[in-house]
Amino acid sequence: SETTEQNVVVDMDLESGRYVMNEELVYTELGQEMFICPSAGGGKDWQASTYSPDTNVMYYPLQNLCMNALSYIDEPAGGDNGLDFQFVITPGEENVGTIWAISAETGEVLWIHEQRAATISTVATAGGLVFFGDVDGYFKALDQESGEVVWQTRLPASVTGYPVSYEVDGRQYVAVAVGGALIDGSYLGVTPELSPGRGSNSFFVFALPESE
Repeated sequence: SETTEQNVVVDMDLESGRYVMNEELVYTELGQEMFICPSAGGGKDWQASTYSPDTNVMYYPLQNLCMNALSYIDEPAGGDNGLDFQFVITPGEENVGTIWAISAETGEVLWIHEQRAATISTVATAGGLVFFGDVDGYFKALDQESGEVVWQTRLPASVTGYPVSYEVDGRQYVAVAVGGALIDGSYLGVTPELSPGRGSNSFFVFALPESE
């Protein structure tokens, strides 16, 4: 089943992986503008998804974003051609960021966490949690079974790094990097009411409660 909205592929052979592209979205001349889903940032692009062997579920950070994309040629720069695009929230949606829990066995969507801010990479832990950050500076933990937010904190800049979990002397830690990234400005452009901090690149480490 499809996740985020897309209009680029009209058909796909599941056995061979070959797809049929929407010919109406093929540029044939300069100055053409197309409405394309997902955006150039992808529904699922560089943000890392995660797998939990305890639930046999994949947890995907996906974005509800499309784009208006205009073909152009930049004469002063020597004739380079490309696309000038502007991200927009997918029609019919209000939230940009989501986390999808999808069964690795059946492909069934078990739950979807939705929020206004674009979501970044995830990591699942043996404690039954999925940690992720967002461009509004929040770092959150979801319950793997229900998708409920069980903990969150706000950091001084957009959370753009990949969270990791590790153990030292029997104590579990979760760490993540925050700071500017190439894509966070584009994500924030469609949610102008969000105002994350603009702190310098930093690394935060959280210690989970000690087991009794």
